[in-house]
Amino acid sequence: MFINFHFHLCLNKVNLLIKDKLEISHLNLTKLKAIEQNEITELGKILAYIPLAPKFAKLLLLTRSYNILHYGLLLVSVLSTEELF
Repeated sequence: MFINFHFHLCLNKVNLLIKDKLEISHLNLTKLKAIEQNEITELGKILAYIPLAPKFAKLLLLTRSYNILHYGLLLVSVLSTEELF
């Protein structure tokens, strides 16, 4: 008995999902000014060292530059938590 699983169709769907996620990630990094003209900016290189999502890392960098890092840490900790209770 031969069963046809249509692996090629599954792979095409997976490739489309990966492509969509990459496009969304590229758009988000462009909005954060971490990428300009398909090149990583200095900000992008700094964000890469911080083990957080880029939007949270930039928030911490901005709050540090305004001397309100304690508020930035509070915001990032609350926003990055899925459930509080």
